[in-house]
Amino acid sequence: MTSRARIVNRTIIAGLLLASSLAASPALADEVPPIEVIYAQSDTVTVIGERPGSDATSAPMATAVVPAAAWQAARTSGLDEALASVPGVIAQSRAGSTDVRITNRGFGARGAGERSNAGTTRGIRVTLDGFPLTEPDGRTSMDLADAALLDRIRVVRSNSSVLYGPASGGLIELQTTSYFGENYGQGRAEFGSFGYAKQVAEVGYVAGTANIFTAAATEHFDGFREHSRGARSSVFATILSEMSPTTHLGVYLAATHNIQHLAGALTRAEYDADPTQANPDYVAQDARRDNWIGRLGTRVVHDFAGGQELSIGAFVEPKTIHRSERGRYRDFQRVHAGGSALLSGPLSGGRVRWTVGVDEAMQDGTALFYNLDGGNRGTTLLADTREAINTFGTFGELAYTPTPAWQLTAGARWDNVHYISEDHQDPTVDATNSLDQVSPRLAVSYRPAENRMYFAALSRGIETPAFNEVDPPAEFSSTTSLNPLLEPSRSLTAEVGARGSLAGDGFVTRLGYDVALYTLEVRNEIVPWDGGATYLTAGKSRRSGVELGLTADFAAGFSGRITGTLTRNRYVDYRTNVPDGDGGMTDVVYDDNESAGIPSLALQGALRYTAPCGAYLEFAAQHMGAYWANDANTDRVEAYTVFDATAGLNVRVFGHESLLFVSGRNLADDLYVASAYINGASGRYLEPGMGRNYLAGLSLHAW
Repeated sequence: MTSRARIVNRTIIAGLLLASSLAASPALADEVPPIEVIYAQSDTVTVIGERPGSDATSAPMATAVVPAAAWQAARTSGLDEALASVPGVIAQSRAGSTDVRITNRGFGARGAGERSNAGTTRGIRVTLDGFPLTEPDGRTSMDLADAALLDRIRVVRSNSSVLYGPASGGLIELQTTSYFGENYGQGRAEFGSFGYAKQVAEVGYVAGTANIFTAAATEHFDGFREHSRGARSSVFATILSEMSPTTHLGVYLAATHNIQHLAGALTRAEYDADPTQANPDYVAQDARRDNWIGRLGTRVVHDFAGGQELSIGAFVEPKTIHRSERGRYRDFQRVHAGGSALLSGPLSGGRVRWTVGVDEAMQDGTALFYNLDGGNRGTTLLADTREAINTFGTFGELAYTPTPAWQLTAGARWDNVHYISEDHQDPTVDATNSLDQVSPRLAVSYRPAENRMYFAALSRGIETPAFNEVDPPAEFSSTTSLNPLLEPSRSLTAEVGARGSLAGDGFVTRLGYDVALYTLEVRNEIVPWDGGATYLTAGKSRRSGVELGLTADFAAGFSGRITGTLTRNRYVDYRTNVPDGDGGMTDVVYDDNESAGIPSLALQGALRYTAPCGAYLEFAAQHMGAYWANDANTDRVEAYTVFDATAGLNVRVFGHESLLFVSGRNLADDLYVASAYINGASGRYLEPGMGRNYLAGLSLHAW
């Protein structure tokens, strides 16, 4: 990539930052409604997302909506606190900063190895305001996923391939704002242990039929481990306009600069001796990532006579990414762009609702690798390649409602994923590859009341290799730049579930429940090998589990929640030809081993008391079961339990609603492993969790 192209990318990103800042307005109203502390999930939240009309309570799949108030007294650097109450989802802070290890029903577990490119996840589709953060190859950079700037999160744990493309691990839908009726302003400040500090400002302005939303956040963290400091600045801006009674326009701007220094994984001996130390190789090369990302998206939704709805959206996301890792300085210049069109409507007097759509996305750019000179870019160009990947998908779905309580849903999607790899230094290894699949889904649901639902579903899915996973083993690197040993991972999921709420007039005034039982089979499981230097396809795995979430409101100001996940995850057929290091291949057999990176038990619970004056006190605990960090089942991560406590006060300050809070995390100061490198290199696979730490914060909401 030329220096001019780099300047263009940074200019676009800087323009997004400037445009977002100029859109802000300080106008505030005088009347201040009370802040609602939402401890349990809402029953009737509708999310305006990538698929129109996605009502979280009527969708026949395991899904939950978490409003921002659920994590208002938590650390907002990563998504771990925001996702803590969602059954089936495991979100662990890898280093106490923006890096979060996220798995759902086992998907995403492999994205935590030596080549995982810290700060990314795989197998789970993530969207921001309906536009994909997930790149076309299935890898998601979490740089724009700032919990402090979000209004709510919707999580779909079910296989979501039929509606969202290659996403066997479900969907995490992030939403910054929706329509609001009055001007408002909000500020927030967080301060915590190990030099953590974050400031957030948000303004909402009503101009006729348009809502203008702007928000900015900046954070800094010294790190609790050596060489783990980081900083991030983000700006969001949204314009939602009712162009007519039937036409709605949304324009979304986002930009971030995120720089994180990486501590890496430790051996067992290093972990036992001093868990705050860093991998010495990471320190020597100043391992880090330095990302500039911008986003511009727009969506038009039009309602036709007869109930049809058309949604058309498009986005462009330029990126400038610098990494110092694995002995090289890596310079990536990329543009991620795409769009979607969806049309839906009723038939047969409303008993049938149909949806058809098409999605297109491409990411293209160069990757320049240099030698490292004291942790900085050297003068020797070691690699000059083009990495491009395009995804195209089309889908259709029919929902038949024979009675108000029953619904039968059937849908299918065809996806094509096309890889382009060019080596500008050795064009003889240039290669292309295309992967495709049809993903059907069939579901039936029964809804006896507005706030109760039961469902069963059967669905197929596909997960494609990420671009950093398609590098060929050394034995093939002289003939091709794409790994010939990899194929897409294909899954089949069966599940049943129920969710809803019950009201009472005794000690328990409300009980909410979310339960799902599933079993799934994955063929061509993609696994890291040789410390992640190569990714290979390993036969077949089977995963089964029970997910349970309970929330309750009690008399006298008490409320509580408990979330539990119990799973069994096995390699049914693991027979892989792998390079033996001497130019040949050897068979590795791990049949009936436990799947790496997936704990069989996860529990999280909390109990809160809220006084009439607005003060509250909450105690919480999290337990994570043991699991293996490698396919051979020789590197074990022990189970752990951590305890937290939070005290807060909702009060009026100068007539405006405010929240003051202080919290302590890992109060017993236990030593535990928060994340692991899967099939880690040189015996290094343990990432220590943060010791005892504290957080204090203040937020002010003005109308």
